[in-house]
Amino acid sequence: MSDRSQYLGRLASATQIIFAILLGGVASFSSEPGFLPRGVVIVGVFGAAGVVGLIGVRARRPVLLVAAGVTSALGSFTAFSLVTLIFLIPSVLFLAGAVRLAAGKPGSPRGGWVRGLAQLAIAILIIPLLIGAGASALLITDSACWTTYGTGLGSRVEMQPYSNGEMELPTDATSMNCATGLISARGVGLAAVLDGAALGLALLAARRRARVAT
Repeated sequence: MSDRSQYLGRLASATQIIFAILLGGVASFSSEPGFLPRGVVIVGVFGAAGVVGLIGVRARRPVLLVAAGVTSALGSFTAFSLVTLIFLIPSVLFLAGAVRLAAGKPGSPRGGWVRGLAQLAIAILIIPLLIGAGASALLITDSACWTTYGTGLGSRVEMQPYSNGEMELPTDATSMNCATGLISARGVGLAAVLDGAALGLALLAARRRARVAT
């Protein structure tokens, strides 16, 4: 029978991931080129906290829910349009779930303070790793220009070096644009490393909890 103390944590994780998918879907309407579609990157950036939360719920580690909640709260202030404020909802749910999960855990006075310090250290490490991953993916960007050509099968995009001067549109092209914030391989690669480290720490904490429980 499922422990009811895990309900808020599961709800928070699901809400975080669903909101990330919705925001990524909106970002997918952008036609700008890049190493990866911006919508895919958005899902990864905001969904990572939800994965950490799911690991915390499954392993009954409230500290992982706290890490997910703090990360979600900080991430909610990243957009000038304020659309990311929706992530304050899963943030509150994560923190409430952590309190409820901690209250439902049996006490273990012997060595409890040592495990508590270890859990705090894990949270302190996971939060900047997740924040750093998001910042890397969205802020380490490329600058380029691109020309779009219409074809019988859709459209074709040709990339050119970035220029802030006048550019002549080819006669057979449909549009020409330039941007300085295109998703880059450097940013996505660093984000993958940082997210991987954060998830690795969360999984390590889950394994340690499983050994203690046996």
